[in-house]
Amino acid sequence: DMTLAVETLSEKGPGGGGWIEIDSTLAVQTTEGESWSADEEGFSRIYAVGDCNVGGIASPGVAPEEWPIPPIPKISYPGEEEALIACKNICKIDRLVYKGETHDLFGAELKPHAMHWPWGA
Repeated sequence: DMTLAVETLSEKGPGGGGWIEIDSTLAVQTTEGESWSADEEGFSRIYAVGDCNVGGIASPGVAPEEWPIPPIPKISYPGEEEALIACKNICKIDRLVYKGETHDLFGAELKPHAMHWPWGA
């Protein structure tokens, strides 16, 4: 992906690398694992879903099969699951930052949701 800073792009991967690095909430991060798009309150504002990201949650210096979430197939279903998580996180952050809400209608704490392995992928 040529639209993001080089420090957010993988060095390896299909096609020789250049995939967007993400954290567990699907927010863009650097190859060193630092948040790249956090606002002044620490909430990430830029997410990468689908076939633009590295396809898993990387751990620097660890083999891909040992990552917290190993690489996911680059097919449509995982991208749809990732998009849902990212959109819900944007909505939660909006409620936290702009509405001052801290809990949802069921009393659960509002916080960004972490990615999960998309069952069926």
